[in-house]
Amino acid sequence: AMARVAAVREAESRAVAQLLDRVPRGPAALVFEGEPGIGKTTAWNQAVRCATDSGFRVLSARASAAEARLTFAVLADLLDDVDSAVLE
Repeated sequence: AMARVAAVREAESRAVAQLLDRVPRGPAALVFEGEPGIGKTTAWNQAVRCATDSGFRVLSARASAAEARLTFAVLADLLDDVDSAVLE
């Protein structure tokens, strides 16, 4: 079981590295999905650390269960501290 967990973590790390390599060429995305408790939050936090350590500015927001149906609530949170000149 531990070997499988290590292999999954290695695959996640490679996916994050590939994403960061693609970013200079244009928009890119990485989706963490799966059942509760499989380590998505841990993988996400690791990805954010990797990106910031690589010099990227990371904007991060996560919807709460109550906000899940509010289309733009998370987007508003995500862009809350971005300068309006940058948004234009």
